[in-house]
Amino acid sequence: MEPASGPGNFPNSAMEATLMDVHQAARILHMSTSWLYKQAENRLIQVVRVGGSVRFRKQDLEEFVAARIVRPRRNPIDPKEGALNA
Repeated sequence: MEPASGPGNFPNSAMEATLMDVHQAARILHMSTSWLYKQAENRLIQVVRVGGSVRFRKQDLEEFVAARIVRPRRNPIDPKEGALNA
């Protein structure tokens, strides 16, 4: 009998594809593992705790990045004036 799938009940292959360790997540973000651990410790990035391990979901990493996108200014700096156009 195979285990049922659904929320909170993943087959092993789906769970492995869903959760990443700190090294995999840091590689995706192009950051160090120590930086990522610090973000998790300060609760700036969402994590899944499994026993004593910290795991990351790809969706949470994508949301973390999307929330930190810096948009260009509405009024660019005028190179002649050296100040913002008002």
